Amino acid sequence: MSTDWPEIWGFCLRLPENSQRVKMGPRIMYTPYYSTCTNYKLQWWCQNTYVKLTMLDSKGKEMSKCKTSVCRGQPNPTYKETFVFQVALFQLSEVTLQVSVYSRRSSMKRRERVGWVALGLNSTTEEQEEHWTQMKESEGQQVCQWHTLLNP
Repeated sequence: MSTDWPEIWGFCLRLPENSQRVKMGPRIMYTPYYSTCTNYKLQWWCQNTYVKLTMLDSKGKEMSKCKTSVCRGQPNPTYKETFVFQVALFQLSEVTLQVSVYSRRSSMKRRERVGWVALGLNSTTEEQEEHWTQMKESEGQQVCQWHTLLNP
């Protein structure tokens, strides 16, 4: 992976206590590594970014999705947004939360995926699997962790 790659993102996961249906609230934070985007070709990654969250079932079918607002022209984008996914408690081991970071060079051009990570059933690494497990065992406490994005 290139040292110029904006790779580290943080987000928090929380399950409310004593609930039959889980209202999982991922909260997206930011990456301090965006400030290292000095390569001219990579500078577009540092602007006009947003995060898309997709909840997938065990077969990879989309159950629900949401996205942050676009953070325009920010070298260190911060998304202080929380999203709620309604998932039955017994389904927690059978779903995957995919978190993808996108960039738009302009309103006229297509979006480009900067990177992604998945947590839950099809976690991309043991680190993501551990974060998911901690969230399930946290008894309503918010669990925050930094994750390395995979190349698009």
